[in-house]
Amino acid sequence: MRDSFFCEDQECRTNVCLSTHQFLAMEKISPFDIPLLNNEICQYLRSKDLACCVQVSKAWAVWFTPALWRDVDWFNRTPTIPAFTRQQEHVRVVRNITMKRTIPLLAPLSCTNLQRLDFVDYTVKVDSDICGDHLLVLPALERISTLRHLQIPLALSNDNICQQWIRVLEALPHLESLSLKCEELVKGWIIPRVLHLCRGLQCLSVRFMEHRHSIQEKDWREYWDVKAAIETMPEMQLRELSFGQSKLWGKNIIQPLLERCPRLEKLNLSWTHDEALFQHLVKTLKENKLPALRHLSMGMPNRDDLDNLLIEVLSHISCGLESFDCESDAFSHVTQPLIKHHSHSLTNLALHHSWIHFGTFLDLMVGLPCLQTFTVSIHGAPNGNNDILLDKHWECLGMRSLQLQLEKRALDYVFSEVAKLTSLRELRIRSYSMDLYNKNKGYLEQLAGLKQLEVLGLTNTRHDTLGRHEAQWMADNWPRLRQVYEYHVPAVFKETLRKRRPLVEFVKMPSNY
Repeated sequence: MRDSFFCEDQECRTNVCLSTHQFLAMEKISPFDIPLLNNEICQYLRSKDLACCVQVSKAWAVWFTPALWRDVDWFNRTPTIPAFTRQQEHVRVVRNITMKRTIPLLAPLSCTNLQRLDFVDYTVKVDSDICGDHLLVLPALERISTLRHLQIPLALSNDNICQQWIRVLEALPHLESLSLKCEELVKGWIIPRVLHLCRGLQCLSVRFMEHRHSIQEKDWREYWDVKAAIETMPEMQLRELSFGQSKLWGKNIIQPLLERCPRLEKLNLSWTHDEALFQHLVKTLKENKLPALRHLSMGMPNRDDLDNLLIEVLSHISCGLESFDCESDAFSHVTQPLIKHHSHSLTNLALHHSWIHFGTFLDLMVGLPCLQTFTVSIHGAPNGNNDILLDKHWECLGMRSLQLQLEKRALDYVFSEVAKLTSLRELRIRSYSMDLYNKNKGYLEQLAGLKQLEVLGLTNTRHDTLGRHEAQWMADNWPRLRQVYEYHVPAVFKETLRKRRPLVEFVKMPSNY
């Protein structure tokens, strides 16, 4: 019996193989017909490349049209409504679209596969026209039940929009992340309702700009009631939480909300300069109510005596930070606590709008061996009195992305250490009069080992040292280079590099980078 089953199974497999072979021989199957291979190929093609592929032939149009329409960015490409209507089944993502464009687009469509919708709206003043646009768009959103990610500006100072917004949230069962921006003072009664409906989200980002308007006493009383309502809410599932600047939200909303988010892994308070809020954050960390917190972005109040507050925050994050983004000018005072508590976990460090001393920079490069991405501006440089600093060698040899702004005197030392970062994918350096390629002081020859480098940004480089030789050297030594951030780069450099590497993209970099 057992042998007969084996024979039948073997015969069945043989018949299937023969049938498959005959089918392939008759049909001439292309690799593009296999969805897995098609997706693998398309993920490396830009929109303009996909558009070219679609125009090759009818067969190529069938293969590449779904990928071309999968992600529609209205900033770079504005399709006609008939074209969007025909291809709507392929659309998964729509970015940078305004409310006015959405009204004629979404009203007649179902967009049954749309998963992400990002609105952009540059309007500051909320008027009747904007409210009317919102009231037309929101009912259309109710029909997109597949939506998982939504970014939207709303006038929640209007009661009708508030009611409609509640219905939208109730109609989106699969929503995972929400980014909400308001320009007016938000009605207090809607806040607990919205937060209750968002309790199952993974990511919530809120930015309210009511600081443009005076806050009346009745508004304070209304928000005190909101605080009491939040304190009795069920725990939220949030893993990421981001809040913008707010006068009312800090004490009455954010503080009680932090205690309802035990799963929180990422917290962004970079737009909030509220001393009381950060004091409450320290209290919450001490009580171990944020045991999973690993990613923190924060902007400190503009006071010089708050170094200890930042130290307290870093000292009471129990599981070890993986990323830290800080805007405090007092960062040099907390370098050692950061190294002491997070040296074996911190992989991403960004010090935006902050300048640190060269010695502090070296302490971080030596004391954070797991660091993979680092963005920083450095003042000061080694001289005859502190050459001992140059005996320090970086420990973070697994660095993937490095963005520096520094003085010219530090370039010799910095490039000698950068040359050791053989895993580097992105390098951006801003200094003055960098001479990249000459026999005596050039820096390119030192960087021949950066075979993984994909993104390059060099600002204030001496233009007379960027030419044909530099382009040829980069093409020969950096086989993965695909993107160059440039500011007034000579044409001969761009032409030579493009000739040797047609896929390299030049991105215009602002002069104030």
